[in-house]
Amino acid sequence: MSLPKRFHIILDFEHSKGGGTSFLSFLKSELIKKNLYTDKWYLAETLLINSHHLSKIKSLIIKYYPFKKFRIVHRIDGPMRVYNHKEDRRDDTVVWMNQKIAEATVFQSEWSRKEHEKLYGKAHGQISVISNVANPLHFKSISRSYREGKFKIISTVWSRNKNKGYETYQWLDEKLDYSQFSFELIGAPQGNFKNIRCLPYMTPAQLGEKLHEAHAFLFPSRYEACSNALLEALATGLPCITYQGSSNVEIIKDPHLWFTKEEEILVILNKMTQNYNNFLPKKLPLAEETTEKYIQILRG
Repeated sequence: MSLPKRFHIILDFEHSKGGGTSFLSFLKSELIKKNLYTDKWYLAETLLINSHHLSKIKSLIIKYYPFKKFRIVHRIDGPMRVYNHKEDRRDDTVVWMNQKIAEATVFQSEWSRKEHEKLYGKAHGQISVISNVANPLHFKSISRSYREGKFKIISTVWSRNKNKGYETYQWLDEKLDYSQFSFELIGAPQGNFKNIRCLPYMTPAQLGEKLHEAHAFLFPSRYEACSNALLEALATGLPCITYQGSSNVEIIKDPHLWFTKEEEILVILNKMTQNYNNFLPKKLPLAEETTEKYIQILRG
């Protein structure tokens, strides 16, 4: 009886942060449960490599294991040049290495795939679009309702990038009626707020509990390959108000929850307080489906 194929994810899990790391940590744990993972990358049949980590691992493979045949699956974020700045050179490394060693490429959204093709042409090898998913261990769906009292809004932000929607937070700090609403911003807020309550980074378990206390999630980020913050809120069953752009609308499919101007947020919130159940998500992403899609692409 042949042994199952073993996979390895190239990422410094101990020191890396952010949505991508959170998702890949979950995927790693699921592969371990299924006896499909090895902690030694050179013993794996397939390596899953995340964007700009490619050049380091390629040099290691060439130097130490020239005889070993690896299947390389390349998970691409971004393009980073779109949501960061036009002079961001990391995309150049990603694109060059993708063409050199990737046998399969995974994008997290159709928006990300299309933007990549618009800027750099078609990615190499078998191409798949597989959304991230929140870890169900920490982000569980609960039954929700709203009848009276302050309506609790929550946001999470892990970057100080200007495209994360800080102007929207600043606008709402001034314009939102805080006798009717409360607003908590968790993570790395930028700017001084008079009414929005800013809270520090939380562990996934703590954040999951905090999301359970809220009535709505606000996500004003302009450019996202596939936001884990948005997926985590959605996984708890929160109605998510999101900026109408990039991959956000692939995750939140209800156009009644999209905005392009800050004034539209107030209209959505007013409707939500009157008919809360109408805005609750109808279908939640399934972690098992995402895991299985990755296993299929890793197997080849």
